[in-house]
Amino acid sequence: MPFIRLRTDNIDMGSRLIRFLDEQGREQTVPLLRLRLAISIGRGPYSAAPARVRNTAAILDTGAPLSVFPKHAWVTFANQIVRLRPAADGLPIGRAGGRQFAFFLGRTWVGCTDPFGRHLPAVPVLAQFREDDIPAGEPLPPMLLGLWGGILEGRTLTRWPTVERYDPDIPTLESFGQWWRLSDP
Repeated sequence: MPFIRLRTDNIDMGSRLIRFLDEQGREQTVPLLRLRLAISIGRGPYSAAPARVRNTAAILDTGAPLSVFPKHAWVTFANQIVRLRPAADGLPIGRAGGRQFAFFLGRTWVGCTDPFGRHLPAVPVLAQFREDDIPAGEPLPPMLLGLWGGILEGRTLTRWPTVERYDPDIPTLESFGQWWRLSDP
């Protein structure tokens, strides 16, 4: 059964961290975790993907209904996108990260890999392709892989607890008490 391990990162939110006092009165901080992976764009095998669309960082966002590719990312693989026609008139509007944006729906092939060199083959991903330009000086939004019509279709996402603080294979990779794995049947 082919699988990849997903990297768990804690987002540094500075003063916006969630803090609470536990039953013993000790201050605790809630980790703000993200599941990260590297993706490649294109239908062919991972090794055949052009260098500019291989090992591109993305976030598996279990709170996003669809995948969202920001303009700064998808322009590099625009020829790999099949644009889909909207069923109704009007400009589609989306929201992510507190920003509203125009987008078009499209489909592209996305494969994924992990830090250990394992990969899962590309599958067709339905996505919102943002058409907004981010003003200079603002952080660029990440590529978000959502729950429906994407890399999770027909695959299993598994979380299991661990007491190991760091990964035995990558000592700088913190576990935050859990490991994640995405696998094909």
